[in-house]
Amino acid sequence: MEEKVWVEDPVFEGEIRATFGRVKREVAKVIVGETKLQESINIGLITGGSVIAEGPPGEGKSLTMETYQRVLGLTYARIQGLPDIMPKDIEGYREGNIFRKGPIFHQLVLFDEINRAPGKSKAAILNPMQTGFVKPIDWNAELPVPDPFFVMATMNPTEDRKVTYPLATAELDRFSLRTRTKKKTVQELRQVAVRDAGFNLRRVEQVVDADYLRRAIAYVKGASYCSEEHPIVDYISRLAREMQFFTEEGETSSSPRAVRSFWLSLVAFRILEGVPAITPEHVEYLIRRCWHHRIIADSEERRSRILDEALERVSPVPLPDGKKQ
Repeated sequence: MEEKVWVEDPVFEGEIRATFGRVKREVAKVIVGETKLQESINIGLITGGSVIAEGPPGEGKSLTMETYQRVLGLTYARIQGLPDIMPKDIEGYREGNIFRKGPIFHQLVLFDEINRAPGKSKAAILNPMQTGFVKPIDWNAELPVPDPFFVMATMNPTEDRKVTYPLATAELDRFSLRTRTKKKTVQELRQVAVRDAGFNLRRVEQVVDADYLRRAIAYVKGASYCSEEHPIVDYISRLAREMQFFTEEGETSSSPRAVRSFWLSLVAFRILEGVPAITPEHVEYLIRRCWHHRIIADSEERRSRILDEALERVSPVPLPDGKKQ
């Protein structure tokens, strides 16, 4: 069989950028601020990735996903993380000779407060995110997840640690990007105060569909296949390697999966932003969202220090003039 070769298509890249510009405008009818959360979701959507969002209740994380469902025209399900949630509540269950599919078989899935769910229930969604298949406990077959398939999980800080199950770094590693909601400005709070989110949600128009997203994902993945000597590929590879030298006993830095995921996110970012090439500044802009949560260390401060030391020590290679990606 002849190998399919990716061909650069500036026209389609411009279309993706313009389309997600419309997505941004439609989402803004409902959601105030949270530009980095939306940027992370857009990157995750066109890379076939996933996002974990952290922040206190009431910041609009769930509403953001409801809005995206309307803009994208995808099937949607929300899973509420609870201490007593079971894998079958996520995967589905057997009823005689029929398997009743659970919420994971939707194209757009929100797992709200994932840190309140026990390990087996978290695995029911984390494993399919990696493999693309669901293996129900009481059904003797693997079932594919939909295409496209995007998961956003949320984590709410809580004072009652007895009812939370913090995600291990190996579980966090399944997510392409991790972002935190930001505190709203006075101007943003004024907008929230006078805005009827439910009414505006009904006014949101669909911009894309599943077929368009599949095409965009295929294009971005094709665009990521380039020479391993590419200067930015070399830069992030050296960064990942350098981070290993700063880890102490019991700590680990980013995985090979993290390197691949980061490169995909950078390619998607270039296309969405319409810039001619990925630069070291883009690496520094996205690295914490893509790598910080993947580092095994005893504190958030220690993770940040490992990243900062690597960025300080590793010198980026200048890009040749006109070099793409």
